[in-house]
Amino acid sequence: MALEIEKIVNKHESALKKYRGLYVFADLLATFLVLYALFVLLNMRDIFLMFPTFEPYTGAKYSILGSEIVFETLGLIITGFILSLILTAIRHLRAEKKDAISFIEEKYPVLKERMRTAYDNRNTDNIIVRDLIGGVIIDSRPVNSSVFLNRKKLAKDVLVTVFAVVVLAYVAQTGYQTTFSPTDFSEVIENLPFSGSNSDLVSVEENGGTSSDPQDNSE
Repeated sequence: MALEIEKIVNKHESALKKYRGLYVFADLLATFLVLYALFVLLNMRDIFLMFPTFEPYTGAKYSILGSEIVFETLGLIITGFILSLILTAIRHLRAEKKDAISFIEEKYPVLKERMRTAYDNRNTDNIIVRDLIGGVIIDSRPVNSSVFLNRKKLAKDVLVTVFAVVVLAYVAQTGYQTTFSPTDFSEVIENLPFSGSNSDLVSVEENGGTSSDPQDNSE
């Protein structure tokens, strides 16, 4: 009997782990596609033009799986994937995780506390424990591993994924992009106090000269 109840619990634990893996994949995919769609809409590819390190590579094309991908697009994909990994890991590591027995006892009140007690005492050999384990084995036969599947959570991730794909398809078809660009912040960055004295940026004045030209005091 001890082996039989272990087999039942292990079967449900295995199913629960598979479902959790499915949640992680669906969440990661949805998060990545949403981030990438936002990157495309907000012209985040221009951010590589703001860093001298990446400037020589901008516009370069790389052949991946038979398709040519521009450096900026590849950079956005990698950045979006890394951020998605971090966000997904944070969400799932912080989430409360119940074991299979807790789920079963929650869904099937007839097994509440009985299944946990039977499993914890499965190696105890007396008539009371044997009767308890036998009753739990019989009452757990209707239990289906599909009770562990959180359909609402999965449906939400699927809807978000579909929405992001539709947005990306629309952008690819129409070429639509917002007027926002990360380069809009370059002037703001130049005016920050810490970017003043040692900055290599030179501002152009109204008379065509630059702020670094010596002033003519002959007038």
